[in-house]
Amino acid sequence: MLMATLLATGIRTGSLTVIDAHGGRHVFGDGMLPAATIRLHDARLHRAVFFDPWLKLGEAYMDGTMTVEDGSLDDVVEIATINAKVLGGHPVRRFAKAFARVSRWWQQRNPIGRARRHVAHHYDLSQELFSLFLDRDLHYSCGYFAAPETGLEEAQRAKCRHIAAKLLLEPGQRVLDIGSGWGSLALYLARTANVEVLGLTLSAEQRAVAQERATAAGLAGRVAFDLRDYREQSGRFDRIVSVGMFEHVGVRHYPEFFGRSFLAAWCGCCGRMAWPSCTASVAAKVPASPTRGYANTFFRVAIPRPCRRCCPRSSVPACGSPTSRYCACTMPKP
Repeated sequence: MLMATLLATGIRTGSLTVIDAHGGRHVFGDGMLPAATIRLHDARLHRAVFFDPWLKLGEAYMDGTMTVEDGSLDDVVEIATINAKVLGGHPVRRFAKAFARVSRWWQQRNPIGRARRHVAHHYDLSQELFSLFLDRDLHYSCGYFAAPETGLEEAQRAKCRHIAAKLLLEPGQRVLDIGSGWGSLALYLARTANVEVLGLTLSAEQRAVAQERATAAGLAGRVAFDLRDYREQSGRFDRIVSVGMFEHVGVRHYPEFFGRSFLAAWCGCCGRMAWPSCTASVAAKVPASPTRGYANTFFRVAIPRPCRRCCPRSSVPACGSPTSRYCACTMPKP
């Protein structure tokens, strides 16, 4: 099994047992905890995992061609995380990383037409689907969890309050919301601060839902939503906000994003960038909990490959990276 040559040198801490597609049993690691046993149900994984373990194991679990026999998925991810540096040092993985750096220019190419297709891939799904796991107001990201016991609904309300406070809004001001989603933040700002808000989205489904919500709330005269890329927008605004959208921009497009004329005096909150409402950048600082522990581990492992299944061509920025030239993390830690 080709995959075994990678795991034999890469799994040094913990214990991982792999039952291959032919029933063979392979044990890796030092025999200590954490420990887990996985079974491969497709012989093609023997080769595929060798060349791209992070992506292929995740896809195999999703497709049911890899199952966890003993232990839990948490244990499997923890073993992978603990040994990530050693696994990445394998000659094949070093070559793959070098190739990824070379191909990053193409990966990060995100012209308007492609951006629309990517957003449609992720967001042009039914509202009923997203309602299964979002809060009642359909906020998509960046809940402000001020304490470990904070629930999702309160975290999203706290996020809106915090952003509104940072924007120092005054009645009658014009606000641009880049990546407005289902309109939750735009409606909140219009309702609580008496401002006019223009929301931009590339998702036809999101725009339709947002417009319906604005009409139902009696805010259609002060809140509008356009199906438009930020690069197509013109004009001046008193405040600009963009929450949980920045990873869709692409690293090579940062100068273009922040170089827009209406962004010259940018005032906003770029989501997923500061404690405690981040989802990836500084997730290790979030107080531990049964659910957050897995999320933190997942994002540390999966950051290199968020674009294949969830958000095509996306790039999750981190504080302290070159993005700091363009935006600062100003959200205070409570």
